[in-house]
Amino acid sequence: MNKIVNNSILAFMGRLAIICNFFTLISLLIMFVKWVHFSGILASYIIGLGIVMGPIVNISYLIYWVMFKLFKPEIIIPKWQTIVIVFMLIVQILTAFI
Repeated sequence: MNKIVNNSILAFMGRLAIICNFFTLISLLIMFVKWVHFSGILASYIIGLGIVMGPIVNISYLIYWVMFKLFKPEIIIPKWQTIVIVFMLIVQILTAFI
């Protein structure tokens, strides 16, 4: 039962991180591409979910991932998901300084 709970928490965090990373890409389009226009409320929601929530969820996912890999190495996590999350965290850190 404990392994199922750990996998479900990590799977939820991974899915949430992928969704926030998608909104991060959309919010970068809103900020840097002039022909992309959204209404004020929708743009605020997308930017809040992407720019604010994205790094928080990515960092918390990576903390969970490291903890589960240290203490429960038999947990199987898709490699593509972790690679995408790490790449998007690097992109978010770099865009924070632009």
